[in-house]
Amino acid sequence: MTIFNCPIPASHYKYYDDEWRTRVFQCPQCGWEGVYEEMDGPHLFNELFDCECLKCDKMLLIVTYPTMNETIEAAALGNEHAIRELGIRSGEGEYFEEFKREVEESNQELRAGWDAFDGDKALIG
Repeated sequence: MTIFNCPIPASHYKYYDDEWRTRVFQCPQCGWEGVYEEMDGPHLFNELFDCECLKCDKMLLIVTYPTMNETIEAAALGNEHAIRELGIRSGEGEYFEEFKREVEESNQELRAGWDAFDGDKALIG
């Protein structure tokens, strides 16, 4: 059964395949070229995220999130992203401390935005 009738499907990668992070993608619909960080997205879902062409919204990239076993296997093979993820999940060590700092910085930015918000905060709560 075909779910999508797409003549040129989006590129699909597993999270720890590093190619999607640096590859230059070309949109088959409009010709736009760019890397992941320049695309529209990511659009987050439970088991994957996707990104679209910045000009015409054609889906160009689908990345599936890893399972814990895939994370452990990738870390054992030396994948830096997997090693960092295991460190964060462990709740200790330098990666966890770095993650806590990143979260706190983000929270400070959110607090500053909330404090600067001039609208009726009671409507949001």
